[in-house]
Amino acid sequence: MKRNIYFLFVTVMIALLSSSCQQQEKENIEKGTVRLSDILVTNHMSNAKVTTTDGSDFRVELRTDPQIPGEYLGTVAEIEGKDMLLNVGAYYIYVASKELSDTFIAPSFTAAPYYDGVSEEVFVKAGVTYSASVICKIRNTKIGISYTDAYKTKYPTRSVTFTTASGESLVFSGDTETQFGLFDPRDGGYTAVVSATDVDNKTITQTFMIEQPQANEFYSISIQLPSSTSATLVKSIEKSTF
Repeated sequence: MKRNIYFLFVTVMIALLSSSCQQQEKENIEKGTVRLSDILVTNHMSNAKVTTTDGSDFRVELRTDPQIPGEYLGTVAEIEGKDMLLNVGAYYIYVASKELSDTFIAPSFTAAPYYDGVSEEVFVKAGVTYSASVICKIRNTKIGISYTDAYKTKYPTRSVTFTTASGESLVFSGDTETQFGLFDPRDGGYTAVVSATDVDNKTITQTFMIEQPQANEFYSISIQLPSSTSATLVKSIEKSTF
């Protein structure tokens, strides 16, 4: 009797395990695989694309809508090249240098830029493996200031102060040709105040605006002397993407 009960128990367990394995195999067959194959990061100083190692600590999300935050998967170093088993459906791989909060990023000459990017839509089909690549671009607005030689001669002391809509400021002073300020485009337009002191210690102050700044835009601003005795600020603004 005991032997019959034992064999019955073993038979039931084998049947349950077999059923579980078959169910697992069925579920796997109804899933597809996505692999994050490549990350390229745009260098905001040269527009060159650098290797994935420069974005190894970027965060990776799985999204069903490219604009809506999704499931955090880990860093690029943890996720890149590894298979993700997903249900059949449409997905996007979103990569960002950090989690962006509602707080504006303060303008800076030295802070690391904010990068993000999203893959094209990957429609996962059962039993198929897909590769997704992401290009991460800078989402800051970049500003550079230069002066003509005549302006620098007339005004040996000079500065430009940019103030954002939320009141954050960044000051370009002295020889600024190698300075590039990074701003948060969400923080409204920027008010710029030019202050210049001539050799006679007379200071002039003039103001201009950069309205509706956009992500991934570079404003190269050249400040010049007027061609006459007019006190109007003469400037040229070249806007480009980077």
